[in-house]
Amino acid sequence: MVESRVIFITGAGSGIGFDTACRFIKTGATVIACDRDVLGLQKLEQFSQREGKIVEILPLDLLDVPSFNLAEDAVRKYGHLDVLVNCAGICSGTPLDQITIEEWDRTYAVNVKGPFFLTIRLLPFLKAGNQPTIINISSMAGFTGGIKSNPAYSSSKAALTCMTKNLAKFCAPFGIRVNEVSPGTARTAMVENWLDENEIQKFILQIPMGRLAEADDISRVIVFLASKDAGFITGQTIHVNGGMYIP
Repeated sequence: MVESRVIFITGAGSGIGFDTACRFIKTGATVIACDRDVLGLQKLEQFSQREGKIVEILPLDLLDVPSFNLAEDAVRKYGHLDVLVNCAGICSGTPLDQITIEEWDRTYAVNVKGPFFLTIRLLPFLKAGNQPTIINISSMAGFTGGIKSNPAYSSSKAALTCMTKNLAKFCAPFGIRVNEVSPGTARTAMVENWLDENEIQKFILQIPMGRLAEADDISRVIVFLASKDAGFITGQTIHVNGGMYIP
């Protein structure tokens, strides 16, 4: 059960992060939802109102590390943090030989540096949490190189996987579990921005289970990892890709 726990989610304005926030809200958890997409956060707030629940929305850009003070302030009022979900991420789909230094740095800033330093800032609150856990959202691309061979995205997700293992070892003595969920290609706005429908249908032919992942497929696993049922799982990657990648 996750009710009455304090949950902090980045990337909560759309896609997997949005669905995860909705699922936690339904359980009765206190959710602090972060994203740079203010309209997405407003939709999440409307969902919580329909559910008769309260969500705290926090406009936050992972490119702006100094603004992480706002994240600390949001959590401080509760005195502890039980679950941190690092879900925010970006991918442009730019061809390998056209990637700029600026795009590379921006991808790493959002996908690796941001999650790491946000985690460090919130670590004192996690140490005070109830069965605290950190859940990072990586990608199958970090294990396979990705669909369109965008090394900025795929290598940043591989770095996130290593970071998850590092954090798991460091945090275990404090009773904090750290895991990651590695989705295959999911039908989200980010994917639809860099794959047209024809490409998506060709891609589906490579998936043994015959479809793309849905946000719901991933959010269920995230909620499981946050639960007591996952109490002895740490340092692990849970792959959710319909059998396309089997380690």
